[in-house]
Amino acid sequence: MQTTTAHLNYDHLHTALLDQIFRVTSSQKHTFQREFSLLADRLEQDFRSSEDMLEALGCGSLARHREQHAQVVADVRRAISALQDGNARPTTQVLQQLGQWLPHHLEAVDRELAYAAGCELPLPNRH
Repeated sequence: MQTTTAHLNYDHLHTALLDQIFRVTSSQKHTFQREFSLLADRLEQDFRSSEDMLEALGCGSLARHREQHAQVVADVRRAISALQDGNARPTTQVLQQLGQWLPHHLEAVDRELAYAAGCELPLPNRH
C-alpha cells in the first residue's frame, strides 16, 4: 500500500505500523508474543495520532473512527490475553482482520485528511 496523504507525520505512522505488522507476521515463535504486544502499542499510538489530526481539522467522522479504533485495540488486547494463556488462534484471527480492514481504513483517513487540508486525492483503482 502506498501512503498518499500530504501529512508526512501521518505517512510515517503508516510506515511504522505496517513495518510492525510485518515484524509480527515474520517473527519466530519465541519472539511472536513480544512483537504482537509491540503491535498493540503501535496501533494505539497510530490511532491516537490520527484521531488528534482528525480532531484538529474538524473532521466529522471522528466519532466513527474512535469507535473503530477502540474495537480493534480491544480485539488485539483480548488476543494478547489469549496468547499469554497459550492460545495463539485469536492472534491469527486479529492479524487476518487487520490485513483486510487496515488498508481501507488508512485510505479513508488519508482522504479525509487531504480533503480537510484542501487537497484532492485521485480515486483508487478498483480493477
